[in-house]
Amino acid sequence: MMDTLHTQLTELFKQAGAAHHEAFADVNGADPDWPGWYAEHVLAGLNHLLQHWFTAPQLAQELAQLADRHQREAANQPWPEFYAAHFLHHYTPNHTKEK
Repeated sequence: MMDTLHTQLTELFKQAGAAHHEAFADVNGADPDWPGWYAEHVLAGLNHLLQHWFTAPQLAQELAQLADRHQREAANQPWPEFYAAHFLHHYTPNHTKEK
């Protein structure tokens, strides 16, 4: 089941990337508020898949931090897969750490 969820999350981020590219094609993808745009675009799907109720500002902040981490740690890995693995690891019961 986790592989399926990872695939669904990856696809959600890929679709958001394609939609963002299309929306900002006139400026070659330049969007200084991209975390906010992506947060609004994936919020409902992410909340549904993970059963975790992010707000758009929370999600935008996490996406911005995740982009920095992706560049530092795994720039060769496609970002949708990296983001999917992050959310799967941190926001699903089988992967979250006990407190």
